Order: sequence, then structure tokens, then C-alpha cells
Amino acid sequence: EEAAFCEGMRVASGLPSVFVTYAPLHLPDEAARVLRACRRYAGFRGVRFMLDWNPDRPELNQCDSGSYMSETAFKVGTKLV
Repeated sequence: EEAAFCEGMRVASGLPSVFVTYAPLHLPDEAARVLRACRRYAGFRGVRFMLDWNPDRPELNQCDSGSYMSETAFKVGTKLV
């Protein structure tokens, strides 16, 4: 798990002092599970979820849809943060 790795590095070396991790905000149940696990770490500060989407430049896309911001599941997921 990403958060466990970051917390281990933080405890061992002091860096990073804090960190964010990925959570699948478009999948609220999974996001809730990830957030519960992450919140047990002192260095955890937030979530990373990339929304970069350009139908004309797919090589730049960092998500698989350009509609997350209007999807109910994503809105529910963001409220978990």
C-alpha cells in the first residue's frame, strides 16, 4: 500500500514529512476503504486523483473519462475526503 510505504519512509528518515495517496474517488466504497487505511498514518494529508482529460490528445489523459465531475459516484467519493 502506498500510504504504508510513505509512512515507513517518513518514520525511518523524516522524509517525506507528509504525503498524499491515490484513492479511487469514482468508486466511493473502495475510496472509503482506502481512506480508512490511510488515516491511521500520521503523515497522511490528502488524496491525489488526476482529472486530466482531452479527447483530442489522449496521450495527455490521466483518467479514462472526461465526465467524472458530473458523475454522482465521484461526487459521493469527494465528500469522503
